[in-house]
Amino acid sequence: MNSFKKHPIRKWTWRSPNNVIKTEIHFIITNQKNIIKDVSVLNKFNTGSDHRLVRVRVSIDVKLERQKQLVNKGKTINIESLREKNEEFKMALQERLTQTTEELMTVAEEIGGMTERGKHNSKLSVETRNLLTKKSDEDRK
Repeated sequence: MNSFKKHPIRKWTWRSPNNVIKTEIHFIITNQKNIIKDVSVLNKFNTGSDHRLVRVRVSIDVKLERQKQLVNKGKTINIESLREKNEEFKMALQERLTQTTEELMTVAEEIGGMTERGKHNSKLSVETRNLLTKKSDEDRK
């Protein structure tokens, strides 16, 4: 894609060191021409170079692109084979779930540590528990 039907002064992207030759040498490459709405050269942005920035305006159908990403790439599960191997599937799944559960418990123990059985960490802070105790003592009086 080039800078479409722009005035020549707005199309050049490179100038020669002597400022005589100005030409459009930078382009936008795409395989979806229909999403490109405009290509322009930013002539007021100083890059400190003999090149100018090229800007492209695109219009993307987000819903369509999301659907393309979610579409299974032509593979589906063979349901008939799965039904025939039902017991084998159940055993393999149970083994994987057990391994996963054990891994989760190991990581939880490493990160969070362990407490003695019967001694649960309260979700309430010590200060909140003290206030509740004080309130219940006042209510009894």
